[in-house]
Amino acid sequence: MSAVETFKPAGPKGPAWLRFIAAVSQRANLTAAYVAVTLVVLMTGLILLEIGLRAFSLSTHVTDSWVAYAVAAVTFLSMPWVLEQGSMLRVSVLVTRLPVLARKVAEFFGVVLSLAAVLFVLSYQWETVGKLIRRGTLSGDYVPVPLWLPALVFLIGLILLALQLLVRLLRLVVLSESSETSLSL
Repeated sequence: MSAVETFKPAGPKGPAWLRFIAAVSQRANLTAAYVAVTLVVLMTGLILLEIGLRAFSLSTHVTDSWVAYAVAAVTFLSMPWVLEQGSMLRVSVLVTRLPVLARKVAEFFGVVLSLAAVLFVLSYQWETVGKLIRRGTLSGDYVPVPLWLPALVFLIGLILLALQLLVRLLRLVVLSESSETSLSL
């Protein structure tokens, strides 16, 4: 029996407050994933525009930096949705060999440590966004970008990831269930 077969999705059960938190997280994660997809399309368009302009010895002068900001945004905005869908890379070679109770304990500690790490980084990113806003820091690019904008997108991705980890943790504690697939309640 595989880990996926042992840990089945909860289905429509559990307390209303947990279903509400999970639904809020799911909607926010899906919205962030749509924003990430939109950014990929816009990045592709900008790169194609730059290629076309360079054929005429012209340039937008912003493609490098804007694509870099967008790649970071896509990464952090898509992470919560990927975790929710059970598509996050996991090293489960040891966990799959454990008895069911030991797997749940390992999952619990894994989620708690992940949540702690995300909250730690989130706290510093919160301070960073505040400093960038207060100072009005701009990028040194051809078209100056307020640096709090890309930093804020990173912060939003971390908040959504922390919320998704919280949903996973609550599901483990309240429902005593875990899943490597979608966490829909």
